[in-house]
Amino acid sequence: MRNAEFNNPRLVMVYDAMCPWSRDDDFFASVVNETPAAGVLDLGCGTGRLALGLAASGHRVTGVDPAAASLAAARAKPGAADVTWLEGTSAVLPAAAFDVAVMTSHVAQFFVAADDWRRTLADLRRALVPGGRLAFDSRDPGARGWERWNPADWRHHLTLPDGSTVTAWIEVTGVRGFDVDSTIVYEFDDGVTLESSTTLRFRPEAELRATLGDAGFSIDHIYGGWNREPIGAPDGELLVIARARLAVVDELQGYVEFLALEQGNDILELVLLLGRDSQLVTLHLGADALRALVPDELGDLPRVVLGDALLEADGDLVLLAGWLGLAGVENLERDRALDQLLLEDLKHGLGSGFAVGPDLHGFLA
Repeated sequence: MRNAEFNNPRLVMVYDAMCPWSRDDDFFASVVNETPAAGVLDLGCGTGRLALGLAASGHRVTGVDPAAASLAAARAKPGAADVTWLEGTSAVLPAAAFDVAVMTSHVAQFFVAADDWRRTLADLRRALVPGGRLAFDSRDPGARGWERWNPADWRHHLTLPDGSTVTAWIEVTGVRGFDVDSTIVYEFDDGVTLESSTTLRFRPEAELRATLGDAGFSIDHIYGGWNREPIGAPDGELLVIARARLAVVDELQGYVEFLALEQGNDILELVLLLGRDSQLVTLHLGADALRALVPDELGDLPRVVLGDALLEADGDLVLLAGWLGLAGVENLERDRALDQLLLEDLKHGLGSGFAVGPDLHGFLA
C-alpha cells in the first residue's frame, strides 16, 4: 500500500510511536514563535504532533492533511479542540489566511511531480498574507541519505500503547535521479506483516530556490542542520525559510528584468524596501537602463508601480533606498522620521535615496 503509515489505522499508531516530539519540532516551533500569536498552517499535519504543540503555545493553528486515518488520530488527542482540522490538500486552503505555513517531516518531498510541487507552492503563496513566511524541510541530495536506508542501518523495535510490539525496517527499491523509491516493512508480534511503499524527491538547493522564486517567494534562509548550521552540515537537511513577496515586488521585478535584458547590463544593484513588513528585495538592472528610465536618478521607475504599493501598504510611507553609494542598506528599518529626511534630501537635490508618501503624485511631480 502506498504511504500506508498515514492511511492504515494500525500503522498510524506505529508512526505516532516512532515519531515523538524531537529537535525538528523544536526548529519549526522556533521559526513560528518569531511571530507571536500567529495564524499558522500545518500542511501535511499527519497525527498533529506539531500542530498541537503550536496551539498550546498560543498560536491559531489549522492542520491540513489528505489522510483521514491520520486526522482521526490527531482529533483524538488532548488539546485537539484548539486546532482547526481540514481533510484535503493545499487546494482547500483559504486565501490570505495565515501568517506562517509549515511543512514538516519532509512532507515537501512527497510532491514528486513538478506540476504537483508548483501547484502546492502556488496554493501556499495564495494562503499566506503578504510577507507571510513558509518553512519546510527537504533532505539534501548531496548527503545521499537513501544509501543508509537498509535493514542493517534503519531498523526499529517498538512497543505500542496497547502493549503489542512491532519491528520495522526499510529497503530502497529504486533510484531515478533525485527520485527515490522505498518500502518499509512492519512485522507485528501477532504474525501480521504490513508494507508501505513511497517515492520521495530529493530536490537540490538550486531547484528549491528556482521553484520558490517562480511561485512568488523570496528566500530568507536555507540551513543544513536543525541547529541552523550551514548547508552541508552532518544532518543532511535543506531547511528552508521563505517569505511571500508583495505583488508589487513581483511586478517591479518583472519590469526591471525586462529592461535589464533589453539593455544587456547588470552592474547596478537596486534595493527596494516596501510596505508594512519592511521587505528587502534586491534587483539587478543595468545602469544604462536605469538612466534611460530616470534622467533624475530614481524619478520615473517608482512612478510605474508605487501607486499599487501604497494601496497594499494601507497608505504607509514607502521607502526606496539603495542608490549607488548608500551604505548599510541591510540594516535599514522603516522609520517615518527617516522617510521625511529622505524627502528633504530629495527636495534639496542630494539624491541619497527616494521616498514617497500617500500623496504619490505630489511627491513625484
